[in-house]
Amino acid sequence: MSTGQGSDFRVFPRAVKSDVCIRRGELLGLMVIHLILVTVNKVNPQLNGTVKIYSDCLGALNKVTTLPTNRIPSGCKHSDILKNIMIHCSNLFDCEYFHVEAHQDERKAYLQLERSTQLNCCMDIKAKNVLWGLVGEMVPPQGIFPLESVAVVVGREKLTSGSEDILRFWCQRKEEREVLAHRKVKVLQPDVFDEVDWRAVYQTLNDVPRFKFGRVRAWR
Repeated sequence: MSTGQGSDFRVFPRAVKSDVCIRRGELLGLMVIHLILVTVNKVNPQLNGTVKIYSDCLGALNKVTTLPTNRIPSGCKHSDILKNIMIHCSNLFDCEYFHVEAHQDERKAYLQLERSTQLNCCMDIKAKNVLWGLVGEMVPPQGIFPLESVAVVVGREKLTSGSEDILRFWCQRKEEREVLAHRKVKVLQPDVFDEVDWRAVYQTLNDVPRFKFGRVRAWR
């Protein structure tokens, strides 16, 4: 609420940055590739050789190629993905990692691109189609990865290192739900409160320029 000259109008105190960021998506893709290799190894343990893995996210490649052998450092973002790769997907095959520049099809015809670049463009299109298909829909809740033994979930979102904002959002949401239904407030009853997409409200109020309100003078 506005409490004076030029105060910020906010429902929640701080913005939540989406856990489904670009780097996490790229790391998830790399994890899936490694899990496929685990499956191949289970089916045919005698099979060996070299696997070439391509990604257009240099940051994700650096994370995977510099994984420690025993533990993920404290506070490392997306530690759930990296730990799953480190524990279950290491030393199965001789993996070679390559960076491919993204969106090359915007500058060249598809047939002029190298095969690795063509495949990267195809994957980008498939990923974007999935995202566009979720527009206006409730985002599916995050679950436990294959081979992951335990996970902590708050609301519909999975907590990992670096996701403090998610925990802050859900704690504040719970508090606001109780306050707005209090007998002295009676703004929103719990069933009505639950109908509001507070994540969208939260991101809108914090991501767009702040709403400014001047002093309101009441006249009798």
